[in-house]
Amino acid sequence: MPRVWLHVTWTWIVFFSWSGDNSAQETVLPQGEARAPIVSGYFPDRVHEFVFRNWNVVEPVKLAKILDASVGEVTALAVSMGLPPSVAVPPAMRQRGYVTLIRRNWHLLPYDQLLQLVEMTPERLAFALREDDFLWVKLGSLKPQCEPLHYRPPDEAARHRAAEIRRVIEEDFGEEIRRPAEPRFDFVRQLSTPLPSLLPNSRENPGVPLRIAYSYLAVYGDPLMHPELDPYPDGLLKRCSDVGINGVWLHVVLRELAPGGKTFPEFGVDSQTRLANLRSLVERAARYPESFFKARPELAGVHEDEYAALCTSQPEVREWMTASLAHVFSSVPGLAGVITITASENLTNCASHGRWRDCPRCKKRSDAEIIADVNAAMATGIHRGNPNANVLVYDWGWRGWGNAPDTVKL
Repeated sequence: MPRVWLHVTWTWIVFFSWSGDNSAQETVLPQGEARAPIVSGYFPDRVHEFVFRNWNVVEPVKLAKILDASVGEVTALAVSMGLPPSVAVPPAMRQRGYVTLIRRNWHLLPYDQLLQLVEMTPERLAFALREDDFLWVKLGSLKPQCEPLHYRPPDEAARHRAAEIRRVIEEDFGEEIRRPAEPRFDFVRQLSTPLPSLLPNSRENPGVPLRIAYSYLAVYGDPLMHPELDPYPDGLLKRCSDVGINGVWLHVVLRELAPGGKTFPEFGVDSQTRLANLRSLVERAARYPESFFKARPELAGVHEDEYAALCTSQPEVREWMTASLAHVFSSVPGLAGVITITASENLTNCASHGRWRDCPRCKKRSDAEIIADVNAAMATGIHRGNPNANVLVYDWGWRGWGNAPDTVKL
């Protein structure tokens, strides 16, 4: 049964990196500069550190399998360091907490063991590193050269250091560390529960300004392919509406939301599923690598490491952007608009990192013209699909940390 309160909330999509990056079909995990891993120095060895960092966020049986050890051997290491008894790890840890697992083990495990830990294919991990809110950048844009991790019985020095760690934990935490705690990700349940209405329904006040919020529950990457990880459950939408929020947004990658046409036939795999889930959200709220460019070298712009931007000075690229957004907005009635971020950590166009002069086409133009063309192409497609949609253009990064008045004028 429709809920009237949901009609006050507008749904927005935010595009960070639709015009650059590697192909969605890329299977090679990024490496970056070859460096040794950072060693913490607090633990007897890397195996002890691995158990400490992952205890009660990964099942002991999985830790044992990765280390080629028994569950008893892994548990003994945990006990020797004063860690609490093992508890059941909720499935949400893998579904929602995989970034935590990647970060905790980035300097401990090589890629093959890391893939075992997070239960991802190389393609899925490559996508997460590339698209999950600049995770690759946050990890230093390099994968440390970690040796495979294997269990060895601790020697006397390791046992002595583990006992020291145990004493510190007992002194600082006492029995508190062994008491039952709030389940991980219980906030999802809490925030999904509606509160009593606090304010009048904002649908009665159509003149109020936009108040856009992001979901505390959202998982970056590909939320529209996994409806079970709904970033905006009805209870949260109700809470937002009750406190006067009238817009919500989520991160998407344009090449995965619309077909690429004849120019980019690789794009748009599973786009119908994503659009169907986006339509569902709107209805409830309203109520790539160098290999990608081998076949089209003329469309490659500025290069950075393994990535290259689609050159938006090429008409075919702008035509794809326009057609894709027209497809999205005509396929999802009621979608309120987009917020564009056209210069950020990701390489999104030839001017996004200030190196447009390295591109043989863009060097003849100004960075202001390039950024303006990008946003104009998007706005044209959006309004072709929905003339009433809003386009909010964020000037973050256009000139580093400075102002860009000439771009604003264009």
